[in-house]
Amino acid sequence: MQCIFRCLSVKSPSRLIQAAGLAGGHDCKHNTGEGGYKAIKRLWQSGARPQAIAAENEPIALGIMRFLYEQDIRISEDIAIVSYGDSVLGGYTVPALTSVNIQKEYMGELAARIMLKHIRKG
Repeated sequence: MQCIFRCLSVKSPSRLIQAAGLAGGHDCKHNTGEGGYKAIKRLWQSGARPQAIAAENEPIALGIMRFLYEQDIRISEDIAIVSYGDSVLGGYTVPALTSVNIQKEYMGELAARIMLKHIRKG
């Protein structure tokens, strides 16, 4: 991948991107469709042409898809998009939005079990 678009809620996403050996993109300041639209527009205006976009959530991804549609960029053929979280509307887009379902409740429960196990061991 030449470039990755990042909309991640981490303190230093640029370090994660660099550690993966990828060039960085632009951050989304708002977790909305409008935020995704504006962020990808800024990225496009800078001349960057990512091969893949990872959006923090579905609304951001849908905003990105809207901008790309307006630019006649073909999703899946010209660029890959994935969002995190359970996709509600993504199955109705053309093409369908690829989504990674992160089971937050399960992750929290598992983390609590591991922590309690370590506490009990002393």
